[in-house]
Amino acid sequence: MMNYTIKSYNGKTEKSKSEFYILNKGLNSGKPLNEPCPNCFTLKAENDFDRETLYWICYALWQTKVFEQRLVGSVIPFLRKHDLLWVLDEYIPKINDNPKLHKAIGVLHSFQVKANELKIYLLKTEQLKRSLLRHLIV
Repeated sequence: MMNYTIKSYNGKTEKSKSEFYILNKGLNSGKPLNEPCPNCFTLKAENDFDRETLYWICYALWQTKVFEQRLVGSVIPFLRKHDLLWVLDEYIPKINDNPKLHKAIGVLHSFQVKANELKIYLLKTEQLKRSLLRHLIV
């Protein structure tokens, strides 16, 4: 069983390696983040291995829109801490017992690395395109 704590992010505490952040406002509520933002929870795991496992479990729950069912609010939807804990307590034992979990985490991590490389490539392409267009105008 993995032990973890969830607190509201307050920007005054030091970031540790064994924590990540979960967005709690907007339509992307439940999305795990590596960097904090004003509207997020801090999930702190006991070690880096548990952190990585919990991150990808939260990512799977967010991608499959499990958190969407627990959103409240009419104008800006948000995820309550109690609802987040309920979802995690419900799904972590199911997902963590899956023997294919850690192999899938490795594959997902490599997908994320490749996606980041492609984002950088697209940004550089846009910069080159803008540069070419500037030279046409000037």
